[in-house]
Amino acid sequence: MHKPAWAWALGAIVLWALFATLVRHAGATPPLLLTGVALCCGSLASVHRWREWRVPAPVFGFGVASLFLYHACLVAAFQLAPIAEANLLNYLWPMLIVILAACGPAGGGLVPRQLAGCAIAFAGCALVIAPSATGLAGAHLGGYALALVAALCWAVYSVAPAYMAAYSSWATGGFCLGAGVLALGAHVLFEAPYHPSVREWAAMATIGVGPLGLSFVLRRSYFLKPSEWCHFRGPRLRRSRSLYSGVWRQRAFNVSQNKSGHLSHITSQLPANPS
Repeated sequence: MHKPAWAWALGAIVLWALFATLVRHAGATPPLLLTGVALCCGSLASVHRWREWRVPAPVFGFGVASLFLYHACLVAAFQLAPIAEANLLNYLWPMLIVILAACGPAGGGLVPRQLAGCAIAFAGCALVIAPSATGLAGAHLGGYALALVAALCWAVYSVAPAYMAAYSSWATGGFCLGAGVLALGAHVLFEAPYHPSVREWAAMATIGVGPLGLSFVLRRSYFLKPSEWCHFRGPRLRRSRSLYSGVWRQRAFNVSQNKSGHLSHITSQLPANPS
């Protein structure tokens, strides 16, 4: 990978890392309102490829529902529980991808070493969260639960396309817009009216333009060919490009097993040449 590509990749990582911090700067903004505004702003990053937003109705519905649930749950988790611990639980999604891929119709089932790895991952999260959970009397448990739901939503969103028709990666911009409109409608129906301050509006717009928008474009510009599609090959799950909702983050996971049948590695594969 060329040096400019490393610079753009670093920029994308920085934008992703700002997501949780920016949620805090959004103050008391209701989760659904924040989710709706941010996703709608994030969709603008790919509006120049709007023709590629056209996908079959089931695919569109799945993408919209997945991104809506993921971001609404994650934003609410950040507001109800300590952000560091909630984000740690959210990042159990790679492990959940392994579990879902192995247990799905295209998988070969989990083996003991995989189960042991999953147990260690959950135990690690428990050890980190336990000290801050002491004496909370369940005050943060709702946030932790929502973070776990968010992780599960992202894992399903990453694995399910293996059983769906291939679609352009730019279609995620349409998913974001649809999920944003859905979140704003849910805000009107289920949340009390709220008038954000100028600072809160700025934080929501920044979340959308940065972590849920430009970060994907930065990475895509150097790591992916414009003609690439989200797809799965072969009878087993070989590779999934999971698109981080407005982030449009595409990760390719290559899951392979050695002769004894246990998980040997999960590697991120990225094209060496920029698009």
